Formats: sequence, structure tokens, C-alpha cells
Amino acid sequence: MASDYQPVHRLSKKARKNGWNLFLWGHSATAGTCMRLHGGINLGRFHFLTTASLCRWIGLFSSPTDTFDLRPINVVPDPGGFLAYFEQKTNLPALNDKPFEHPIPGDYAAFRNAQSPPPVLSPWCYNADHPEWSRALVPLKGAPTMQKMNESEFKHAHAHLDVMPDYMEDLVRKRSHSCSITGRHDSGVSQTLSVVWIVHPTHCRFASDFFSSYSWTETEDEIKTFVVPENAILLRPDVAGAFRENAFGIDVDDNYRIVQFIDLPALELPSHVPEAQKAHLEPSADKFLRFHFMWCLRVNICGGHVMDDFDRGEVLGMMEELGLTGSGSEMAPVTDPRWKTEIGKICWEMAMNSRFASDKEKDKC
Repeated sequence: MASDYQPVHRLSKKARKNGWNLFLWGHSATAGTCMRLHGGINLGRFHFLTTASLCRWIGLFSSPTDTFDLRPINVVPDPGGFLAYFEQKTNLPALNDKPFEHPIPGDYAAFRNAQSPPPVLSPWCYNADHPEWSRALVPLKGAPTMQKMNESEFKHAHAHLDVMPDYMEDLVRKRSHSCSITGRHDSGVSQTLSVVWIVHPTHCRFASDFFSSYSWTETEDEIKTFVVPENAILLRPDVAGAFRENAFGIDVDDNYRIVQFIDLPALELPSHVPEAQKAHLEPSADKFLRFHFMWCLRVNICGGHVMDDFDRGEVLGMMEELGLTGSGSEMAPVTDPRWKTEIGKICWEMAMNSRFASDKEKDKC
């Protein structure tokens, strides 16, 4: 795949907003070859990113034993499906073969390698027909920002545990008198800095369980494991706001690199947490900073499948109205105004591609 790569698949709003040019596709969980986009990267933003670090980011969401190779694939539109795509294998080498190089734009999927555990084979699972496929990308699911979660109207039964105790705030302020990330503060008065949670205690299950699902069933004892000084840091108010919006995160496994997911010129963030500030962090804070970074990845590079922009019921209803469901009804005339709607335009393209594919098959006979 070359640097002038242009995707053949329709981009979702999230993909367009973030300028993705590397796409991470998950194999279908059922029989068949349909693909689902599970994430993407704007390689121009992450100049430091290597194949090894990309695979490590993906690995944060899966079991440590679920090793995989990230291989280039060709994504091909399914002429009979609404924004459906399937994969064609390529003979190109896996990205893992050059772990310290910057990835190149293109479409990629995860495949099992020699270190992968034996696949679970069953007739209703894709592994039965494709034992080489890996599910490593499936856990990459999008998420709202921490700030949106905090603003949710739903009140957690243990919401009182999100209120930081005074003694804990005092402990955090005694650790340092400057911003835990930048090492600076604006006014020279430490009290202008904010003590904030790295991860709100009531979000503990969402943060720690590989982000597999969100549940409001956390026990009070589980939540209290997050009500600790190691889960709190001292930040400038402007930095704290961007931190809660998951606009940046700290990759503790890359020497505390500060990864910016959007442009934040006003904050003047350093490339890494300064050594002096790292010395003030509790050693066990790494766990909570890693949870926050995983959340940032979910907000900014996970999800983004184009069908997430559409209501499936509305799509199916429009296809039926336009006579594209294969139920014997005639296709609506070209003059029907419904062809001019966003869904209608996609349906028209699908109908034309399907007819073209059918004609090609007839020509072979």
C-alpha cells in the first residue's frame, strides 16, 4: 500500500473528522466475509507512532495471550449490501515484520500468528472457516468522553464516592506545588491548581475491564479501590478540562509520552511528562493513567464504522420502500424523490453495483 492510498470504502463522520488514513478492520463474528471497521489512525498526527507501539495500543484492550499479526488487506464493497464490505487477502508482509518503522496508510486486519493460542472452532463461529483470523481488533469500541459520562443524567447509586475527600486533596497538594503534567502553573499560587480524579471511581468497571462493556453494577468495594490518592493528580484548570475531554492522554509505557489527539496549542504541552513531575507521581498511579489513556484511545481511534452514522431500521425501511429487499417488489422509478436522500443515494449506488455484478456473472456463462 502506497502513501497515496485512497480508501474505496465510505468514511464515517468520525473517520472524516479525525482525518484517518489507516483503518483497522475486524473480521465478521459470524459466517461470511463482511468486515466491520473497529478503528482508525491519522498517521500525520502521530509522527512518533511505530508498528510496535500501534500493536501495543491495540493489545491494551485484549488478553496478553492474544498475539496477532497486523496485515494489509484489500477492502472490497459488497454490491448486494448497504455499505457492506468484504476483504481480499494480499501477499504483502505483516506490519509486525518492521516493528520500529512508521506504519503506512491503508486497510489492515488482525491475523493469528505462531504465538497465538489455538482457535476455538465451532460451526457458528467464523473461526470454523477461517482459523487464521484473529479477534484482536473486536474489543476496539468507541466511547463518550469522560466529561460526557460525568454530565450524564443517570445518577450512580454510589455517586457520593466521586466526591474527593478533603484529606485526599491535601495529600495530593503536598506531593507537588505545580501541575503534575506540565510542571507549570499560571499564577504562581498552588491553590489555583485543581486536584482531579484520573478516572472517576464510579467509572472503575468501564475503565478497567478491557472496556468490554459498561455496567452500573459495580459494588461499593470495587469503587473504593479507585478512591485512593494514586488516582488523583494536580492540574492547571485548562489542562484539567482537556484531560477530562480525553483530548490527550499519557502513554506511561512510552516513557510517559503525552499523546495529543487534537490540536491543543494554547496548553503548550510537552512531549513527555517532565522527569521532575514523574518523581512526584505515586508508582501505582501508572495503572490509573493507563486506564485514562485507554479511554482516550476509545474516544479518538476506536469505533468509527460507517453504519454507526445510520439508523438500521430507517435503512431497511427505505430499502423496502425503494424495492431493494428482494421480496419481489419492483424498484422505484428513477424520478422518485427518495433516491435524492442520503440513504436513497447510497441505495441507488448499491442497486447499480449489484446490477453490474450480476451482468458480469452472466457474461461469464
